[in-house]
Amino acid sequence: MKTFKELGIYVKSRLSPEDVLDKTIEVYEASVVYKRGEKRLQLDSKIDGREVIVSTSAELLLEAASQFEPDSFPFETKIIKDNNYYKFV
Repeated sequence: MKTFKELGIYVKSRLSPEDVLDKTIEVYEASVVYKRGEKRLQLDSKIDGREVIVSTSAELLLEAASQFEPDSFPFETKIIKDNNYYKFV
């Protein structure tokens, strides 16, 4: 019988904005999903060479992501905390 490792399945780590705060991340795709009735932004990203998904319901990040154009990707950014709000810089 095969082991899970032999199946070659790769699951990306899920991180919150707090986990990547003030660090440069490369964003390859952004999508809005609904989980448990809550609107969430998922950023398919890379940080320190690691592929991750940054997931958040932060208002300002959702608003900014709604303005991304399809040709915006990939891009580099940082998420900072400004007056208790997360935002891209």
